Amino acid sequence: MNKKILIFLIILNFGCSGSRQYDGLWVLDSERSTQSCQAALMVKASEEIEEDFFEGLMAGLGSMGCSSFINSVFSMIEIKNKTAYFSSNEAEGTCDVDDTAKEFVCPGGSMRFRKSENILVITYQGSEQLPSFQIFFRKEP
Repeated sequence: MNKKILIFLIILNFGCSGSRQYDGLWVLDSERSTQSCQAALMVKASEEIEEDFFEGLMAGLGSMGCSSFINSVFSMIEIKNKTAYFSSNEAEGTCDVDDTAKEFVCPGGSMRFRKSENILVITYQGSEQLPSFQIFFRKEP
């Protein structure tokens, strides 16, 4: 009987541990995120320069705003029990963590993410003014 209980607890522990890998406080890696944003804008600018020099130049200048955009919109994420609590200077909110689809499912939509070691990477879905880029978070010990 004790062996059955032990086996059940081991299976339960490993079966439920998948979502726990995300639990904790994740803090914005501003430098890497800014570099990703600037690189995406520079690619967009080089494409637009071929079509319209002035428009491409303006897109290139827009890359200077990446740091302030990232730092005002994204600050930190606290994940606990498949719920992500987002906090920044601009807004706060909660999203569900779908670890199978690798998405944060939020009231206004969803954001794809991936995790590697102690780095969480969210793919920011671009808009007409801002192309898609990656936002990096480090897990606090």
